[in-house]
Amino acid sequence: MLIRLAREQGLKGLTAEVPAVNKFMMKIFEKANLPLDARLIDGVYHITILLGA
Repeated sequence: MLIRLAREQGLKGLTAEVPAVNKFMMKIFEKANLPLDARLIDGVYHITILLGA
């Protein structure tokens, strides 16, 4: 739903910060099947998702 709303608003991508222990949320991002960059810094994943067209 978040991806749909972001696209409707014309956003090109989303960013998020997720604690490394939150495996459930990481799986949700992975299942979105979109280009994803995740960098682990000090126990926190810094995520960028490109939405495309």
